[in-house]
Amino acid sequence: MLSTLITSKARIKVIKYFYEGGVGFAPYVREIVRGTGLEINAVRRELLKLSKEKLLFEEARGNRLHYTLNVKHPIYFDLAAITAKEIGIGGELYKKRKKLGGVKFILMSLNFFLKTKEKSPIDLIIVGDVYLSEVKSIVEKYQKNLPNEVNYMVLSDSEYKLLKDRRDPMLVSILAQPRSIIYGSYQKFLNI
Repeated sequence: MLSTLITSKARIKVIKYFYEGGVGFAPYVREIVRGTGLEINAVRRELLKLSKEKLLFEEARGNRLHYTLNVKHPIYFDLAAITAKEIGIGGELYKKRKKLGGVKFILMSLNFFLKTKEKSPIDLIIVGDVYLSEVKSIVEKYQKNLPNEVNYMVLSDSEYKLLKDRRDPMLVSILAQPRSIIYGSYQKFLNI
């Protein structure tokens, strides 16, 4: 998905690396080289371009330059929503969506994806006729690498519509925060 928008493979790797690290992630150049598997000159070139566009901030700490994502950048959440479909549990759910059954849409909290301090009662919502065993195996695989439990909700179309029509407080709180629709259209998400 990012490859259709960004032509530089090195830039895509660097962006994914930072978003995978989450909020507050501040690696220095050699860490980025090791984490992305890119040549040091390619990493430096991309860091320079992303810093120039103010998507990344650089900060000198001792004799090293550390880089962090600019959370106030206008496209910060847009890039996070796209990246969430390619890496981590969101990427896995997107790739295996056909094995999950009749999925209408998958929604993920960007607070969960970005590892922010703000916690949501539900990190993932999957709507449709879904094979729970498939969802459970994907969640358990990623649960091993995460410090907190992945809170997810699987709903049928009618259950989702009922909660939405009732303006269920938990569902409203999830829908009010930054989110990424991993699979499905925004129209389905609103109208199901």
